[in-house]
Amino acid sequence: MGTTYSIVFVASQNADVLPKSVDSLLLNFDFIASTYNPESLISIFNNEEELKFKNQSFLTLLEKSKTIYEETNHTFDPTIMPLVNYYKFGYTDLDNTIVNVDSLRELVGYDKISWNKKDDEYILKKEKKEMQLDFSAIAKGYGVDLLGIFLESKGVKNYLIEVGGEMRARGTKPDGSDWKIAIEKPQEENFKKQKFAGIKLKNQSLATSGNYRNFKIVDGKKIGHTINPLTGKPEISNLLSASIITENCIDADAYATACMVMGLNRAK
Repeated sequence: MGTTYSIVFVASQNADVLPKSVDSLLLNFDFIASTYNPESLISIFNNEEELKFKNQSFLTLLEKSKTIYEETNHTFDPTIMPLVNYYKFGYTDLDNTIVNVDSLRELVGYDKISWNKKDDEYILKKEKKEMQLDFSAIAKGYGVDLLGIFLESKGVKNYLIEVGGEMRARGTKPDGSDWKIAIEKPQEENFKKQKFAGIKLKNQSLATSGNYRNFKIVDGKKIGHTINPLTGKPEISNLLSASIITENCIDADAYATACMVMGLNRAK
């Protein structure tokens, strides 16, 4: 996923064998949702008109994205990949002297893709072959949940998982206290991380989205990596970051991104 991860857990056995299993799980997930992996399911779909698949994790990403797409009035939209590449935040750069935002907006709209089950597999289709999916605003959160589910299947009840800032906590620390995490202070001018707020997570997940680190300066203007799928343009507002706390991290991840698109008042 192009980032670091950390897992802290309490266990009396199996501790030495879990790391290899975790690495294997993350590698398998890379072949599902990574746009940087040309052999992943999402990359194959992005280059074809349709995709036949059986993977349940890929199906979960599709279904959860549809739910949140509808609940956020389309401000969360995984079909935004062409625009992400246009503004050079994606896995490839588009020549903006050849294409323009208006033409790319025709490729955006999660209701323009569909899937159905036939026999023992699913068929994913899109209205235009040039449409592309980008699960970067939800995949990390889901990866965190998959790691948590895996640990629980091994009898681990107390843990704290973090992947690129997205977190899932269950149970307590060995001393019985709640897991404590810190939200970073959102500031552009200082790249030294500073604590903004401390939070206790009680069987909850947390994800933070922001533009204060991942942005570019184009023609003297700041261009943030949060793209508004409704306008086709980067969303810049006085909202520097949004942190969402939910039971599962997949929800927190997606809603945090939607909040950055909505801006402060609509997000609240």
